[in-house]
Amino acid sequence: MVQIENIEKLRFKFCITLDNGQKYYLTKSQFYERGLKAGQEIDPEEFDHWVLLNQYRSALDKAVVMLARRPCSKGEIEIKLFHSGYSSQTIEMVLYKLEKESLINDEDFAKQWIQYRRSQKLGEKKIAAELKYKKNVSPEIVDQVMLETANDETELEQASELALKLNDRYKKENDPLKKKQKIMRALVQKGYSWDIAKEAFMKISDSEV
Repeated sequence: MVQIENIEKLRFKFCITLDNGQKYYLTKSQFYERGLKAGQEIDPEEFDHWVLLNQYRSALDKAVVMLARRPCSKGEIEIKLFHSGYSSQTIEMVLYKLEKESLINDEDFAKQWIQYRRSQKLGEKKIAAELKYKKNVSPEIVDQVMLETANDETELEQASELALKLNDRYKKENDPLKKKQKIMRALVQKGYSWDIAKEAFMKISDSEV
């Protein structure tokens, strides 16, 4: 038997800490259904089983609803379920189920995202950063897929098209140097490397760089 050491009420869930250091995150309905109190003794095996039974189906349903709305990465679903109050064991089982049924695949997701963002004229650096830090795809997968789908000629072409639009946007700028700086800065902010931005600018300008 172990004892409940602390109960912390969070925004959408409760954090239950046992005296053995184990933490559980329960939804509000699960917490009130169990009637847990600080100092209460519980059987850890029975509690683990109860948490799993009460969370798995609803967690799986929530993940499927997410995927029905749009493609998601494994990391996106993991974070969403965690913030919804599901235990790490429940989340692990849900992710395993989704991968087994081919409902999530981070390599395929990364390829789709890369294609989509390239169509919006974003550079490779920004796309890679989005996948790693916003979509929570592992750096290894991102680097691998970016390498597999890389096309320097296409990227330069996209950067050049964007540079033309930027050139038109800043046509009222009379200072050639300031105009160049604005275009180069905008290209880099869009995720293009300095070398690509420089080459794209050279294609639309007679100025020496």
